Amino acid sequence: MGKAYSGEERIKIQKQLRKVGLRMFAEKGIKKMSIQELTQEVGIAQGSFYSFYDSKESFLLALMKIRVDEKLALRYKNKGDTIDDPVRYLVQMLYDEGMHLKENKAFNNSISDSIKFFTRCGIEGRTQIGSSYLNYLHRLSEYWNQNGYQTEMDYDGLLNTITAAVILFSNADIIKEPYFAQIYFTFCDSSVRKFMILKKREAL
Repeated sequence: MGKAYSGEERIKIQKQLRKVGLRMFAEKGIKKMSIQELTQEVGIAQGSFYSFYDSKESFLLALMKIRVDEKLALRYKNKGDTIDDPVRYLVQMLYDEGMHLKENKAFNNSISDSIKFFTRCGIEGRTQIGSSYLNYLHRLSEYWNQNGYQTEMDYDGLLNTITAAVILFSNADIIKEPYFAQIYFTFCDSSVRKFMILKKREAL
């Protein structure tokens, strides 16, 4: 049974677990990350880890969400780049993210393992990561509405598009190389245009 910690101690340990966990995640990847090694470095008993997280999987999901949140926060800082053609921006963002992961997957076991983990983590896990993208899409929609556009988004459709994109590029090796980029771009373009309607207000 894990040690009982005060509220202040729990906050401090939680921060340390995430800090060390993010470093180990980057250095070792999912498969080689050890809870025993993690807790030794943080300075708590291995059993105490489970008073913070239900399982290694829930901890990994929390780490993945932190990384996604950081990436999307940086993207939102450059939201001005989206204003000329918001639809095209989302299409290109989805395409570029997928192609980047595909290109790095072949020689980066950490990325490859993360993709496999994401595809098998279940609806609850994907919803947790999806909430970050949902918040990002809401903020972009508000920004576009404040800057001369009227937007209608099927958020569930867009989130499922992101999940489907992960499944697509995680199986990219079974598609002939010259065709994958074309197929993937067509998927991104048609999906975003299906689930997002955007008009300039002056054209209404």
